[in-house]
Amino acid sequence: MGMFGIEHLEDYIGSITFLKHLPIFLGTGVNGGNLSQVPTEKDGQMTNDHVRTLTSKLLQRMPINVDKDCIDQKNWRSEKRKIEHDVEAISKTLGVMLLDTTSAAYLCTQSSKEMGVRLRGNSHLQSMVQEIMRLQDKLDRGWSNPLYEAQEEDIVGKILWTCLHGICLEIEEVLEKVVHCVLNDSLISPKVQGMRTKLLQEMGNIFKSAVPDFQGDDQPYLWQVTYNAKLGILRQQLYNDEQEKPQEHKF
Repeated sequence: MGMFGIEHLEDYIGSITFLKHLPIFLGTGVNGGNLSQVPTEKDGQMTNDHVRTLTSKLLQRMPINVDKDCIDQKNWRSEKRKIEHDVEAISKTLGVMLLDTTSAAYLCTQSSKEMGVRLRGNSHLQSMVQEIMRLQDKLDRGWSNPLYEAQEEDIVGKILWTCLHGICLEIEEVLEKVVHCVLNDSLISPKVQGMRTKLLQEMGNIFKSAVPDFQGDDQPYLWQVTYNAKLGILRQQLYNDEQEKPQEHKF
């Protein structure tokens, strides 16, 4: 969990369970059957508990004076500094790749197309696991040294991106419900609802502002291989393409 820095985001995304199930996902193999048999929290009591807990935490962090219908700006500035500190901590880990998903949920900017992708998430995870197994099979057969290194890097990137993708799917599912609970409370006035929306958006903007340019040459190695896996870039294929180029002959 430390590699992904999830502990720094737990107050904003809830308790993530995907990594606990990851050995089961990886154990499915190419012919391992249907991932729908893997335990999920989608319709379980645990997800409901996570939603209630996270909703309560978020409301406690919102310094809204209901009696006066106003935001306590002094307390909110202090709260934002805590959020910025947590975001700075996760920005030093692979969990920085979770900030875009988290900010989209808080900003309520997730499109219907993106939600459709999430609904197809299990089948996509299955294909990612199968790709990892395929790459591992090639690696086990033995290759020339440069190609071996390329294959190894591809596997590392695929595994890390599979982990992050699964976590993102869980974040999207939980936060969609949490934001709904926060903003659709029948016991609050429209004005308080507007203030809650404003505070959620300010939190979302803090997350969004910390998303780096993953395509920069100065990014950490694991960030690069993981982002390449996200884009579907395989070093093995780049190596093969390079080898197939016509070689210049010196006379």
